[in-house]
Amino acid sequence: MCFGGRARDAFHLVLPTLPGYGFSGNPARSGWNPARTARAFHELMRRLGHQEDVSQGGDWGSVISQVLADQRHKDLLGMHVNMPGTVPKEIVRRLRTHDPPRAACRPPRSGPTTGCSDELRTVLRTLR
Repeated sequence: MCFGGRARDAFHLVLPTLPGYGFSGNPARSGWNPARTARAFHELMRRLGHQEDVSQGGDWGSVISQVLADQRHKDLLGMHVNMPGTVPKEIVRRLRTHDPPRAACRPPRSGPTTGCSDELRTVLRTLR
């Protein structure tokens, strides 16, 4: 442990890549939807010997983390997501006293903050 940490506080980070993204090759078969990916990540953690884990995700990882929670794996202790667009509707309803029109919840389709989205939508190969 560095910086005065205690060995008993150590933990492992497992950072799997979504099939077909980043450093991952294209899957040999189709059908890698969020549910299948979540099951694969759960199985990965078991095969690595982890009895308990937490999930964190942004963008598609938010969707995968939510699906992991929905699959009710008893060894998933918690999750953190940073893409609020994937929050289930029932949770959003509990957080507000009224629902705004659906269009009010949509992000703008163009503008200075959509560069990454535009890039991912138009560039077919992973940036390296």
